Amino acid sequence: MFDWRGEPLTLDKIGYGGKFTHELNIFLKNHNNSAEAVGKADDVKVRCAVFLTVALQQVDKRLTVSTAIYKGLQALAPSKVLSQTKRVSFKYLPLPHLIEEKDMTEQQYRKFLHLSWMEESAFDGKIPTDYAAFWSGVIKYKTSTGTQSFKELGYYALACLATPTSNAVVERIFSTVTNVKTKLRNRLGS
Repeated sequence: MFDWRGEPLTLDKIGYGGKFTHELNIFLKNHNNSAEAVGKADDVKVRCAVFLTVALQQVDKRLTVSTAIYKGLQALAPSKVLSQTKRVSFKYLPLPHLIEEKDMTEQQYRKFLHLSWMEESAFDGKIPTDYAAFWSGVIKYKTSTGTQSFKELGYYALACLATPTSNAVVERIFSTVTNVKTKLRNRLGS
């Protein structure tokens, strides 16, 4: 719909999907690419572009805040947290208001890479890809003296992962149910 600058794409550059493009090409082929058929095809493309733009605005209206939050949660992925190159700075971690002891959590985050997590008993030689399983294992980690060295960091990460989802999820479910239970479908049963 839009290029990287946010400018609208021309009709021929918009990705309508494979099925749409296939059916449109069949229509044009059946009508020998006549000017009238091309005009009708362009009209359909315009209507679809308007529909897609409105749909994009509706989704954006419902998910703008949530999307930013969920993108930020990617910083807590085991693959990113354990990577020297993909790891984000502490100040860019998501939902900073959930950090209870900021200094302690920041120290733990800095020390996090200095431990060979794969060798820890909490992970049995394999780092889980599931965020919750990984951070639960981090909380369970204890030093030889029995202290939980990464407890605050682990609890912060789990608190981030427990963030409630947007109403858009519920709206989508109700929308799906409404589409399934149409009057036409209800009449088919009688």
